[in-house]
Amino acid sequence: MCTTGHPASPTSAARCFARDPNSVPIARSWATAVCESYGVTDDLLETCKLLVSEAATNAVTHGGGDEFTVAICRDLWIEV
Repeated sequence: MCTTGHPASPTSAARCFARDPNSVPIARSWATAVCESYGVTDDLLETCKLLVSEAATNAVTHGGGDEFTVAICRDLWIEV
């Protein structure tokens, strides 16, 4: 589930989460596991965790609908 400018690869992962503040740490944990499975280094992993946390928080705070989706492509294209 990547944008038109970055086509999804067969090794992409995506998951929907309830638009609820309690979903932010769950989304971060899921994204961490995905990034670890892709072999992301520890330094970059910390950055990914922070970015997913911030974007997921924004989705919960400012988004519409009942859920938000986090998508991660193997080359670390991350969308929320």
